[in-house]
Amino acid sequence: MGRWIKDLKEKRKEANRSQNAQVHAAVTVAGVASAIAAVTAATAASSSEDSSSKISMAVASAAALVAAQCVEVAESMGADREHMAAIVSSAVNVRTAGDIMTLTASAATGECSIN
Repeated sequence: MGRWIKDLKEKRKEANRSQNAQVHAAVTVAGVASAIAAVTAATAASSSEDSSSKISMAVASAAALVAAQCVEVAESMGADREHMAAIVSSAVNVRTAGDIMTLTASAATGECSIN
């Protein structure tokens, strides 16, 4: 009986770890998507008035939609709304290609580099 309870507790711990990892992954991907949306929007806003500008605006709009969906998924998985707001705020303020690369690497490795 004691072994069964111990096994059950271990399974619960592992299930919690797995859930936390999935939520963390969703949060970091939402951060990357938010950064991409911000950069594409800024780029589109500074484009000249031609057909490539229209494409840039369409891509920026699509990127914003993807970012919003990523945030919604992360929240539905259990991510804290305030934490998500902080992640998105930090992601929107990226300044360099290195910032985006860092966000992307952290999402790929499962580490959170923005708070």
